[in-house]
Amino acid sequence: MKSSESKLRLAWYVSACLLAVFTYFYGLDGQHIPKNGDEYPYEHIVRLTAASGELLPLQSQMENMRNTKPPLLFWQGIASTGWGKDWTLWQLRYPSVIYTLLTAVMLFLLGRKLTGKFETGFIAALTFLAFFTTYRFGRPFLTNPPEVFWIFLPFFVLLHWRQTFESRLVIPLLLGISIGIGFLYKSFALGLPVTLGLGGWYLHQRNYRVLSFLKRDALKVM
Repeated sequence: MKSSESKLRLAWYVSACLLAVFTYFYGLDGQHIPKNGDEYPYEHIVRLTAASGELLPLQSQMENMRNTKPPLLFWQGIASTGWGKDWTLWQLRYPSVIYTLLTAVMLFLLGRKLTGKFETGFIAALTFLAFFTTYRFGRPFLTNPPEVFWIFLPFFVLLHWRQTFESRLVIPLLLGISIGIGFLYKSFALGLPVTLGLGGWYLHQRNYRVLSFLKRDALKVM
C-alpha cells in the first residue's frame, strides 16, 4: 500500500514538473507575455549589434541605452538568433527559460540533499517556478534568468558539496568564474553583496572564528 502511494505521489510530482516546463515554453514567442519594458531596448541593441558584424562596441540608436548593461546578454541574443538571421522572439527568449529551469533543477537537488527526500526537492523546484515573479522575469529576454543561475551556482555548490569549502584554489577559482559570468550579464555592482554572502558562509563554516576565517578562507573569497 505504501509503495503504491509513493509511486502515485512520484507520478504526481513528475506530472507537475512537466506541466511547469510546458507552461514556461507555452506562448514564448508572443508579444504580450508578462514582462517589463527593458526587453525592447535589449532586443534593439542585439539587432543593431548583430547587423554591424562586430560584438563590440554595442550598437544602439538610443544614446542613453547603448551601455545599459555588460555585453553578455546581448552576445547571448546574437548567438541564439544566429547573428540576427533567425530573428524571432522564441530564439531570443528560449535561453532565458533554460536558465530558469536549470535553477529549478539546482533547487530540486538541494532540497533532496538537505532532507534526503525527493518530495522536498520537487516542492522546492515547483515553488520557485510557481511564483509569478519567476514566471514574469524568467521567460523574457532579460538579464534576470542568467544572473540568478550564475550567482546562485556557487552557493549551491558550497551547500550541496560541503567538502568544497576546504578547497584552496580550484573550487574558489571555478566559483569566481561563475560569479564573473553573472557580473557580465548584470552588473559588477553585485560584487559587494555576493562577496559579503560568500564571506558570511565561510565564516559560518568556521563557527564564526574570525582568525580562523582570515587564515583559511579570506583569500578564497577574494
